[in-house]
Amino acid sequence: MEETKELKEILNEMFKGKDSALEKYAKVRITQYEISLWRGYHLPLSEVDKGAKAYFSQRFLGGKGITTASEKELKEALERLDHAVNDGCHKRCRKLLEELNAALEAVGLKPVEDHEKFLDWLTFSYHTVPDSCGEPTKDPGYHFEIRIFNDRENLREFWEELQTLLKHNRMMSMQDVCRIVLEKRKKSKKI
Repeated sequence: MEETKELKEILNEMFKGKDSALEKYAKVRITQYEISLWRGYHLPLSEVDKGAKAYFSQRFLGGKGITTASEKELKEALERLDHAVNDGCHKRCRKLLEELNAALEAVGLKPVEDHEKFLDWLTFSYHTVPDSCGEPTKDPGYHFEIRIFNDRENLREFWEELQTLLKHNRMMSMQDVCRIVLEKRKKSKKI
């Protein structure tokens, strides 16, 4: 396989470690979601994910506690979070995905066609459980849609599959890697 080093570098920047582009994007997206439950649905702050609160406080409030921040400070922090989600992290992931597509095409592999769907699957993927009417189940007290997130599992298993391919100096399209991940998951749940 030619261009392996370039492809490996792109994949490592996208997937490897806590500072990878996809890990950071997933982190800001779930933080934004959790904080929106508190701000938009009035979920008590004590019920918001502890990791999301700590990250929001540390990264966007400069270490200040959420409950001690003024409304102005919170508004500015939310704007910074929104910028990180929509511009910073998203932009970095899109750029890397374009580089990845070029590297895949250079070795004769199919590129990722739907960038947003691919990024969502790896960084903010969830399903809902329908109620008796077929609608997504809502939290009984706060009326937000109950979501069961699986993006962490998607990202971890996808990266594991890519590492196996790279170890054997092989590569395939991202769509094929996704199919393998889903097939393995399906088989493991049957056992």
